[in-house]
Amino acid sequence: MVLKVVLSYSSLLTKTTVFVNNELYDNTDGSIVDAKVVRSVDPYLDKEALRVINTMPKWKPGMQRGKPVRVKFTVPVMFRLQ
Repeated sequence: MVLKVVLSYSSLLTKTTVFVNNELYDNTDGSIVDAKVVRSVDPYLDKEALRVINTMPKWKPGMQRGKPVRVKFTVPVMFRLQ
């Protein structure tokens, strides 16, 4: 998923692509819970990355021995700055 974000921060404009790493859990029913930023770049990008992750549709839950289990993921969100 690529989001276009225009920022006027000179420190961020030195890079054209920025990743915000997020940690989340895929619950036993497939819902995303406990999302948090692991590696922060900018508070505005962190907030947008969490918004996108929290609005994702349900995932297919992880299975172990035929039963759904809670699974921890680290998901990078890429921003291309212009």
